[in-house]
Amino acid sequence: MSTITPTTSSTRPTGVQGRIAFETDTKNIIVYDGANWRGYNSEGISYIRSESTHSIDLDGNDDVIQVDSIASTLAGKSNFTISAWVRIASTSDGGGILWASRNNDFNYRVYLALITGRPYAQIQNGSGNNYAVFPTNTISANTWTHFCMVLSSNTLELFVNNSSVGSVSAATTDSSIALSTIGARGYNSSGNIDLYLDGQLDDVAVFDYAFNSGQRSALYNNKVYTGPKALWLLDNDVTDLVGNHDGTASGSPTFLAKSDNSANTPY
Repeated sequence: MSTITPTTSSTRPTGVQGRIAFETDTKNIIVYDGANWRGYNSEGISYIRSESTHSIDLDGNDDVIQVDSIASTLAGKSNFTISAWVRIASTSDGGGILWASRNNDFNYRVYLALITGRPYAQIQNGSGNNYAVFPTNTISANTWTHFCMVLSSNTLELFVNNSSVGSVSAATTDSSIALSTIGARGYNSSGNIDLYLDGQLDDVAVFDYAFNSGQRSALYNNKVYTGPKALWLLDNDVTDLVGNHDGTASGSPTFLAKSDNSANTPY
């Protein structure tokens, strides 16, 4: 029978398959599955990411991942969180990180993006009902950057590397959102996919609740994903680790291995 080892999220013991530990700071019971620590807490299943082995590289021309089934998680909501790691080669680069909208209707959407190197988070519910956070500073090129878009009781806030870059009063998202993409703006005003991301993505996640500061810090610092509705690790595929939201890739995206270059993944 396994004994339970006291630890913290920042000082986890060496992993041996089946080993059980209790994190005194997060209150998680964690189990090592042979590759990663996994845990449980009062808010549901947590996934604890010990190492990223790959990222996905998108060319900015036609590479995109369709994940329509996750759109309902963002529909009609006043609370949600979207998280992603992003790396671009130049501050002139950008494009969609995660998009969700009505079927071919540009004016009802949830959008997390980079626009010429500047972070961008938006909710729009019809023409004129636009709520956006768009700070003036660009992110650093050739550096992995963490994005966390949080809608909490109709306040939209965007965090970059766990620091707020702006917030705005917003509205509940449209209840008819049905389409979603990773790596592009799902549909423009003509009903076409555009604004393809020129850069790398890793560990894209969607949650149906608003992160508090502790949950945000646990994810950013210790890679603790508590109760995600979808988590695309992008470790050489576009499957969803926790739900039924596997993606469908089009174009010619490539996966970059950490074993080839440590800069290919954020950690």
